[in-house]
This record gives sequence, C-alpha cells and structure tokens, in this order.
Amino acid sequence: LIIYRPSSNNIGLFGDTTGATLVGIRLIDVSIEGRDNTGSIIGLSEESTLILSYATGSVQGKDNVGGLIGLLDEGEIVKSYALTNIKGSSNIGGIVGVNDDGLIENSYAMGVVEGDLNVGGLLGKNDGGSITNCFATGEVSADVNPGGLIGYGSGTVTNSYWDADKSKQATSSGGERRTTAEMTYPYDSNTYVEWNLLYSWGKDSDYTLDGYPFLRGTTPRHSNNDFGGGDGSQTDPWQIETAEHLNNIRNYLGSYHETYYFIQTSNIDLGVYPWNIGEGWEPIGEYVYLDLSYAFHNCVYNGDNHEVANLFINKPNNDYIGLFALTSHSLITDLSLINIDITGYNKVGGLAGENWGETILLNIFTSGNIVSSGDFTGGLVGLNDIYSVISGSHSDVEILSSGNNVGGLVGLNSISTISNSYSVGSVSGGQSVGGLVGSNLSSTIENSYSTSDVTGNNKVGGLVGFNWQASEVINCYSISNVNGNNMIGGLVGYNNTGSIVINSYSLSDTSGNNFIGGLVGYNAYSYNNNSSVVDNSYALGAVNGNNDVGGLVGSSEHDSIVRRSFSNSS
Repeated sequence: LIIYRPSSNNIGLFGDTTGATLVGIRLIDVSIEGRDNTGSIIGLSEESTLILSYATGSVQGKDNVGGLIGLLDEGEIVKSYALTNIKGSSNIGGIVGVNDDGLIENSYAMGVVEGDLNVGGLLGKNDGGSITNCFATGEVSADVNPGGLIGYGSGTVTNSYWDADKSKQATSSGGERRTTAEMTYPYDSNTYVEWNLLYSWGKDSDYTLDGYPFLRGTTPRHSNNDFGGGDGSQTDPWQIETAEHLNNIRNYLGSYHETYYFIQTSNIDLGVYPWNIGEGWEPIGEYVYLDLSYAFHNCVYNGDNHEVANLFINKPNNDYIGLFALTSHSLITDLSLINIDITGYNKVGGLAGENWGETILLNIFTSGNIVSSGDFTGGLVGLNDIYSVISGSHSDVEILSSGNNVGGLVGLNSISTISNSYSVGSVSGGQSVGGLVGSNLSSTIENSYSTSDVTGNNKVGGLVGFNWQASEVINCYSISNVNGNNMIGGLVGYNNTGSIVINSYSLSDTSGNNFIGGLVGYNAYSYNNNSSVVDNSYALGAVNGNNDVGGLVGSSEHDSIVRRSFSNSS
C-alpha cells in the first residue's frame, strides 16, 4: 500500500472510521505519507475497534501519526501490532499518535519512532486512555517529551513495558522500564506480569522474533522448535508429543499458507496444570466473520490412534467451544478425546465448535460431558457445515443443553455427510434434539445408529430430531428411550420438506404429547415437488402419546409418502 498525500489529513487504508469494527487487517511494507491524523490502517478512528491486525513498513505525517492509527478517539485496539518506522512532528507513536480515552490491550510496536514533540514507542500522547499488556522496543527520539512507551499525557497503564536499551529512553509517561535482557526470553519474573503467555501470547524461546513475546494467531511465525520434530510437510509432519506442542498449533492458523501437517506421537493429558485451571483450555482458533485467517485451516492432523485426555473448558458465555474453535478445509483422523468436561454457549462440541468448508473427520471418538445454554451442541461437533464429512466416528457423551439443535454426535449437520458413525450416552435439549444429530439440513446420514437416550421439547428423535430440506437418512437405526412434547419419533422427530427416511428402523421406546411415532413423529410437506418419504423401514418399540399417535408415524400429511414400511409397536 502506497499513499502520498502530504498535505491531506485523515490518511490511511481507511481515512476516517466511526463506530466500525475492523478485524484481521494485514498490511505488508506500506509507504504512507499524510499530514495530520495519519496511520497505516486508520487515520482518524472514532469509537471504532481494530482487532487481530498488523502493519509493517513506514508512516510519515505532521501531527498525530501512528503505526496503525493516527488518532484513536474512544475506540479500541486489541491483539494487534506495528513493525513500522514512524516520522512526524507532534504526537507520534509506534502504534497510535494520540489515544483519546481509547483502549489498547495485548498489542505491541517495534519500529523506530522520530518526531519533535510527544513521541513514544507505543503512543505519542495518552489523553485519558487505557493501556494494558502492551510493550514497545523501538528507538525513540524527540526534542520535547520523548518516552520509551508513551511520550506525554496521563491515563491508566497496566502491566506494560518498554525496552530502555533499544529505545534509548530511560523515562516514559506511563509504563515500566525494563532492559532487553528482562524483556526477552526467558523473561524476567517482574516482566509481563499477569500476561496470558499460554493462549494470547507465545514465548519466543528460539528468538525467531528476537525473543520478545508474540501474539498467537496474529504474529506470523514458523519455528520447528514449537513441536517435537518434523518440518510441517506431508513427508515429515510436525510431531505433537506434549500439551505444549498441541497448544502451539494456534501459532499456525490462517488461510495464507500451504497445507500444514501434524502427527500426534503420544497420549496427551490436559487434566493437569496449567491446562485445567480457571476457564481451562482455550479452543484453538477464533471465529472471525468471513475470514478464515484465525481458523484451523488447510491442515492435516493425524492422531495416529492416540488420545487427548481430560479436556476441560468452562466458558458458559462463549461460542465456538471445543478442542478447536473452528476447523476449515482440513483433515483430522484417528484421534480420541477421553473424559472431556466442557461448558459453553453456542456451537459447542468435543472436538470442534464448528466443522466448516469441506473438513473431514475420520475415526474420531469423544467421551465425557458437555453442558451448553445456547444452540448447536454435539458430542463431537456443534455445527458440521458446507460439504464437510464425518465418517467412522462415535461419541459417548452426556449432553445437557437448554438450547436447540442438540445431538449426541453433531448438533446441526448442514449440507454435509455423516456415515458409519454412532453415539451412545444421553442427550437433553430444547428443540431439534437427536440421539446422533439434532438437525439434519440438506444433508445425508447413512449407515449410522444411536443408542443415546434423548429428551427434548419439540422435534425429538432417537437418531435425528429434525430431518429437513431434502435430507436423507439411509440404513440407520436407533435403540433408546425418546421423550418429549411434540413431534417425537423413535428414529426421526420431524421429517420435513422433501426429506427421506429409507431402509431404516427403530427399536426405541417413544413418548410425548402430540405427533408421536415409533419411527417418525411427523412426516410432512414437499420440497421442489419432492414429497417427504418414509420407505422400506419399520418400528418395534413402545409408543405413548395423547394426539396423533402411531406405531410407525404419528402423522403423515401434506403430500408426504409412507410405503413398504410396517410397525409392530405397542
């Protein structure tokens, strides 16, 4: 990015933002020159938020010049950094020229900063702003008010540091002075106090980044020392031997790389310090709307028939909860997650909160307990989406959810396939609750079964709660106790909009109020001129209900079809 407008104000990739949220902006080797309020990403940021972003290169202006933002007015910068050299006159900073009642946290600057008045390695001027868990290392020079971290001003500065050796500054208007030795690995005990050096920050033990901490998932990094061996190639995958190696995978997220290969070479126990304290494990990856830069993307993970035991996560208000937050265009095979203990909100699963975009799971097993209060909860995956595949996998998980789309294996299976898989255990949820899958949307489930006991309100099934939009259940069965209110089926609660149940059976005992069936509770509605169909299937379990109760189907209407099927249910 090149911008040359030395007589213009509010200069950057975005000149002026108001109430905006910018995520995952990456600018390489910028050359930007403006006048007042000049930054690489934003010139003037008003009540806006910048997250997981960085810039390298050079930025030059007159007043209020910063490596990322010229003037931050009541906004936020989170988990971002600047490797930019900055020049200007007054209020010149490595990340921000002026911080006016804004928040900057978990961020850093490492460029040279030059000016005349109010010049700092991180901030030129802090006008009532808050700085938490930040550092600066660049050389700083000014005629008046130079500072290693902050040139001038006042505000709240917590656990933030500057390198007095490299900055050549002994003072700062906030922050704590440290030497290069204290700030670089192995880090002095009085530096980076209360920083999250497990999940938010990483330790640069091999000095790939000169020994300073790096932002996991934001700072580009490639170090073979993060693993037990290998080089990340198909022929020599990175070796995952320890919990720390597993945690280091979060340094290699994103969509801007060739395929990364990992292989687990031993069993891993996460039920020990520091992985089992507080909120427990931080899911690998982050969900960013329309951006896979922070997902487990384009990777192959071979568990090699090893296990990860005692995964503990306690984040009842958070989404995308599991060993992985979000997987995309990846392959995960031959892995067992034993004795999981997970609490989350939406999109909660033992392995992943969401399995997206042609991700394949083969021979995966989960056991333990999951609690959620939101939607899309599964023993293996919360949401299996967009041409993803699960095969040869099973779960033995007790799931307790107050939300919808809850399944023993998958909460919502959307435009995807599940085959040769099964679930045992128990499942409890609100609507669209199934022993194997809560809701099956435009998807196929075949050669699979469930023995999970299932409890819910509406659309509850021994295998699938809600089978809809041209979905298929083929060669499947259930043997369980299924209980709910409306549309309760031994195999499928609600078969809807041109969906098919074929060559399948239920031995489940089923009970509820309305639309209760030994195989399907409610079979209804066509889709694109295709009827909902029950074909060559049967039910043998006990059925109890009040209205629209059938040994095979509780109610079949609206152009739906039932053929070559029978019931011997009582």
